[in-house]
Amino acid sequence: MSPTANAKVIPSRESERYFPGDKQRVKKPVIKPVGREEIRAREAIHKSKKLFATSLAILMSAMAMVIAFNSVLSSKQVKLDIIGQQLNKQVISNQNLNLEKADLQSPARILKIATTNLKMSYPSQITYLQKVNPYASVTVAGLAATGHSGKDTKVKFRKNISVLVKGGK
Repeated sequence: MSPTANAKVIPSRESERYFPGDKQRVKKPVIKPVGREEIRAREAIHKSKKLFATSLAILMSAMAMVIAFNSVLSSKQVKLDIIGQQLNKQVISNQNLNLEKADLQSPARILKIATTNLKMSYPSQITYLQKVNPYASVTVAGLAATGHSGKDTKVKFRKNISVLVKGGK
């Protein structure tokens, strides 16, 4: 008996060959003729699947980029919020320091410290001095030191420069 005589053929889309001595079944695809229309239909389906896969990959990469951009943006926003809080704290601190400075510079506080700690008091009488031209005073003092009376000397002042002129009116 030949080994193929005992083989069973199972009708299906794919035919299987089984030999009694073999431990496995070998599947052999059934080849059937296909028309041009079916080939075109299969190619169209294949192209549409390929287009779908490509567009899905592009969409997924775009979504990944948006997610990455969003995470970077949110981390920058957190840093900006922290800096804003620090700025607010510094502004409040600066305002408190300005208020403290104004309190320390107040005339009432200075007067209180002067009267209590330094034992100062208001003067009983205030004497005001007359205006003095320093250039004329220096010239007259110089003349007095040299022995001149100043009667025969005329002093002219121009732009803070004193000029001594002898003799005259």
